[in-house]
Amino acid sequence: MRTFVLGDPHGAYKACIQCVERSGFDYEEDKLILLGDSADGWSQVPELIEEFLKIKNLVSIRGNHDDWAYQWLHYGIAPNMWLNQGGKATFDAYNIFHPDLKQKHEKEFFEKQISYFIDDENRGFVHGGFTSRKGLGHEHTHTNYMWDRDLWSLAMLSRNQTHFDED
Repeated sequence: MRTFVLGDPHGAYKACIQCVERSGFDYEEDKLILLGDSADGWSQVPELIEEFLKIKNLVSIRGNHDDWAYQWLHYGIAPNMWLNQGGKATFDAYNIFHPDLKQKHEKEFFEKQISYFIDDENRGFVHGGFTSRKGLGHEHTHTNYMWDRDLWSLAMLSRNQTHFDED
């Protein structure tokens, strides 16, 4: 089994299909770890979710856009902040073109997403980040895994330090 990792597809169904085809991904044997934000942006979210549901070894981590989509599918909450940041494409795709898939995707995909994943090699996967010095699994709220950018900030700081040291 090979492991593939994909982050932030944002409903780009055609691009994801192209990646799957070019990589030789095997839907039955390989593992796909989604790092979140499958929803919003492009209008093909329902098609993309249908494709992901075909994957036997799928690990789907919830991103902030996935959380907004789930809140809308489950509770009917569609805040302007979500709609203005790509959610309108998801909203329209389900309401206009695929209303029959709303409940299925809520239950079979969005509801089953997890906050983080640690694989058999002790590698951690998360959408945003975490701040706990104890590691993954010790955050106070699940939203930290979607929104925290401390790891990114540290990486950029480290990158900038290295860049300045070379000059």
